[in-house]
Amino acid sequence: MTQRILLLFILSSSIVGCSQKFQDVGVTVEQSVWGAEDVVVADERLQKLQYASLYARVAQGPQIHMVLAYADTLSGQSSVELKWVAQGRAMIVTEGGRITKTLAMPVNNLAEVTTQQYPFGSDTPVSWQATYDWQPGYRYGYKATITRRLVGSESVDTPLQQFTTNHYIETVYFQVLDTGFENHFWVDRDGRVIKTIQHIGPDMSSIELLLIRDFG
Repeated sequence: MTQRILLLFILSSSIVGCSQKFQDVGVTVEQSVWGAEDVVVADERLQKLQYASLYARVAQGPQIHMVLAYADTLSGQSSVELKWVAQGRAMIVTEGGRITKTLAMPVNNLAEVTTQQYPFGSDTPVSWQATYDWQPGYRYGYKATITRRLVGSESVDTPLQQFTTNHYIETVYFQVLDTGFENHFWVDRDGRVIKTIQHIGPDMSSIELLLIRDFG
């Protein structure tokens, strides 16, 4: 079942008399994903906005503000697939805080990551398998081994509050390519990924996400 979250900031150009709240949302996404300057939304404005959103940074590019467009409950699974968008051009899809797909990245896109979603905690296996697909070039079916370790407790500041988190590092290794990368996750006591730095693939862009307001 798919739960659609209304994207009035996209529709606002065609709706007359929209509220100031949604006019403000439009301001936050006027710059394109690959603009020159960071987008910073005033904390008091973020307090008033009721929808889920996050800050994102691709590689060394500018910080952008992304909002939740769709929340899809996956068939036969307990996890929810979240689709975050900015200006209708770029999309980042996450599941349990893990980036599983991207759209409109500058060079490479993650077509899909297929893996078991293990919650962050003591019951997580030491390592497990994943399959990565990339575009362009139809580079599909690259097998990887993911190994997770806990680094320690760290504080993370977001625009709305401060969190005490556990910092995890996941090493993703592709034997056929003899290379890999590390992903970082800062996870609060409820298992929410508050901050993360992940890579699309080996020698590909990193994506940093900072949660502002969570879904639900």
